[in-house]
Amino acid sequence: MRLKTARKEEGKNQSSPDFGAWILVLGTWCSVLENLVLGISCLVFGFWCLVFGFWCLVFGFWNLVLFNSGKTIMCHGLHIASILIICSSFFQIQAQDTTVVLPDQLDSLHQLIENGREDTNQIILLNEYARLCFYNLDYLSGLLAASEARTLAEKLRYRNGELHFFKTISHLHRNTTLGAYYLIISDWHSNEGIPQDALTGAFSHPIGLYDHDLNRIQNQLLLALDSLENEGDKEIIANLYFAIFHNSELLGDTDQAADYWDLAYDAIVELGQPFPRVLLLFKKIGFLRFINNVDSARQLEIEAINLVDQTEDLKLKGLMFFVIGNHYLFAQGRFNLALEYYLKSVDALKEIEGGLLYMQLVNLLGATYTWSGNDEKAIFYFEKVLEYYQDHVNQGKHSPEGLELQMVWTYTNIADPLVAKNRTREADEYLELAQPIAKKYNASIPYGRYYQFKAQVFNKEGRYDDGLAYNQLALEEFKKQNVSPFLSQVSQDIARYYQRSGDLTRALDYALEAYEYGLSSNRADNAIEASFLVSELYEQAGQTQRANEFLKTHLKLRDENEALDLTKRFEDAELKSLLESQNREIATLEKDRLLQEQERRNQRLWIFSISGALISAIILALILFRNAQSRKKANSILNEQKDEIERTLNQLKETQNQLIHSEKMASLGELTAGIAHEIKNPLNFVNNFSELNAELLDEMVEEIRQGDQEEAFAIVDNLKQNLQKILLHGKRADGIVKGMLLHSRGSTGDKELTDINALCDEYLRLAYHGLRAKDSTFNSGMETDFDENLPKIEIVPQDIGRVLLNLITNAFYVVHEKGMSHEETDYKPLVTIRTTVNNGSLNIAVLDNGKGIPEEIKDKIFQPFFTTKPTGEGTGLGLSLSYDIVKAHGGTIRVESDTGMGTTFTILLPMN
Repeated sequence: MRLKTARKEEGKNQSSPDFGAWILVLGTWCSVLENLVLGISCLVFGFWCLVFGFWCLVFGFWNLVLFNSGKTIMCHGLHIASILIICSSFFQIQAQDTTVVLPDQLDSLHQLIENGREDTNQIILLNEYARLCFYNLDYLSGLLAASEARTLAEKLRYRNGELHFFKTISHLHRNTTLGAYYLIISDWHSNEGIPQDALTGAFSHPIGLYDHDLNRIQNQLLLALDSLENEGDKEIIANLYFAIFHNSELLGDTDQAADYWDLAYDAIVELGQPFPRVLLLFKKIGFLRFINNVDSARQLEIEAINLVDQTEDLKLKGLMFFVIGNHYLFAQGRFNLALEYYLKSVDALKEIEGGLLYMQLVNLLGATYTWSGNDEKAIFYFEKVLEYYQDHVNQGKHSPEGLELQMVWTYTNIADPLVAKNRTREADEYLELAQPIAKKYNASIPYGRYYQFKAQVFNKEGRYDDGLAYNQLALEEFKKQNVSPFLSQVSQDIARYYQRSGDLTRALDYALEAYEYGLSSNRADNAIEASFLVSELYEQAGQTQRANEFLKTHLKLRDENEALDLTKRFEDAELKSLLESQNREIATLEKDRLLQEQERRNQRLWIFSISGALISAIILALILFRNAQSRKKANSILNEQKDEIERTLNQLKETQNQLIHSEKMASLGELTAGIAHEIKNPLNFVNNFSELNAELLDEMVEEIRQGDQEEAFAIVDNLKQNLQKILLHGKRADGIVKGMLLHSRGSTGDKELTDINALCDEYLRLAYHGLRAKDSTFNSGMETDFDENLPKIEIVPQDIGRVLLNLITNAFYVVHEKGMSHEETDYKPLVTIRTTVNNGSLNIAVLDNGKGIPEEIKDKIFQPFFTTKPTGEGTGLGLSLSYDIVKAHGGTIRVESDTGMGTTFTILLPMN
């Protein structure tokens, strides 16, 4: 086991665990066992606990101090193992940024793993060990343990093994969006609710501990990759690629970040995981926009959004909408698109409405409306969050840390639009609710927001001195986290206070600070407002030149921001237009598919109707027949014979009509299949050249923009050639359609001058493709030997076409039958059409190299209902009808056959 080997190498020079380590071992076992087992253990070891209780308490207090370094332990859900033994609590370690891992903890867990059996407890211990390794920056040992736990879970068919794996991988990524994603999906699948950290603020935190060197983290990640890349789990390798890419970004190593972005993206595409793929795409989009490569960024945006649209899992799609909204809000400041995707996320995640993740989303939606200046909408969404929270309280649910921290943001966020609407009393009530929570968790930014909005309330009420005091407190809190936008706003408020009191020196100091904070923030309005305030203060101080300089700076920043806003609006409109166009294309294709499906259903319905009518007619005929038989029994023998003769004659006529109709329908089906295949070729050419022309037009526009007229004219020549080819194939298709329309009209009896060569060529191809459409195994050679000087003659083309179709189809049939018999291994089927003029008649010969017609049946082939084909494959009317049609044109049909060599049918038509 590689995990054991890795730990042995680390532990060669370490001493054996002391008594405190054994206490930790017992505490870790308590995290695995249920409360009942723990209670029994406490009873068994009760006497021992009494003897050593005092020592354990001291040791537990020591752990408490060391584990949290002065921070509140309940803030992160950590519990000390030695205290848990006495309190009979459930031991659980959560991976948080303040976790400090002691060597004894890892050694104790490792010893339990080595001595344990292969059961579900071993899977839990391996995952706990992996998470502690991650927080100790021992990524190799942690990933080996996670992989071993996953393999054991598969072996034991432990259904929650994959969920433990996802949670462990979430600890590898820590406070990143991908880490939160793994934690969320693991909790969703295990029905444990929504994780408390979710996605908010995940973009800004590093993978490692805050007090660790990012270079050390990178070295440990690369060490793990070097050991696992060639033989590790593909999903683990993909996550390692992602982690190294993310850490490279934080280190500012753009080249290494780009390399590992490519590796991570390819690995995640291979795994088929849409969320990490979308996350990577938007990270690259942000970089491309940073270097002003807008076109490439736009293409990736479309790819990412299409990928989201193709995702069927609604909740997963909601998470991706959330990430896209965050990108447009925080990375690009495009409020409209951010709102659109936040609203989509709200709609997709309605299944978890009221949960913590949903509340975070709605809260962020309200904040976006605040920043975009829509205070009414912002208040509406903040009040929805308050309603969800009240539901939690009314249902008696506990308020976990995540929910309380969520509410402190909501209380401070709603104060902003309320103050703007002069609803100061309500704003003050919410701020007073926020204060104790911010104080409890020592949350600097919410505490600063509390002071900031309290100051605004005081200023609205005319209590400027109180406002100044609270703004000073807000400034201190915001400086702890260096929150530039808030620092700029508060500094401006303080500057205005001193401007109002006449202390221009202090006012200028704070206004200049506000201006610098505004430039370093992602809120352009802060720098714009601060620059104008500085200009105004210099004007009041009599420093006109400096006032003019900052006034010019103010106007420049304002114009740049307006231009940027305009560009963003154009980009938003263009992106929406592209996406709407794609959606319309998809809708059109879907509509066409539905129409085709409806048409097929109608055809099936029509066939069923005809079949039903035929069956009904047969049943009715049987009933009438039985009635007629009953009547005949009462008549004389003469009448019975007369009725029988009449009945037989009628049946023969009906059968003849049905057979003729069947023959015509069979010919029509073959003709239609051939026409469909023929018309497909020119249409393919038209479509291909049309698409090529569209691409050439795009290239021509690009060349014109670049000023390369020579290349543009060359493209125009190509376009002309392509259009000529489109016209040529369009006319070809038109000719086929006209021929089809003429055929569909049936015989009118009107003769017209006809090119016999063209007619023969057309029906040769139609017959061939008709048979290919019916039987994919059919194949035969085709040859034509046309007299180029053949004159046009007056015939009924539809009728002669039917004759040709019959003769050619029969010829193809016999050569195919001979080919299928395998009597001649080197046999090549061939059908030939020859046209000649001889002794005042136009001759059309259809030759085949099939088996030929036996001499004894040659005289019968033109008789009605005579056929050599198997039952069901022929009616025996084709040659009879052909003979009658040719005879009606004043011509005749001759047949010559050589048994085993082939047959020739010759149509002789008079020239005049």
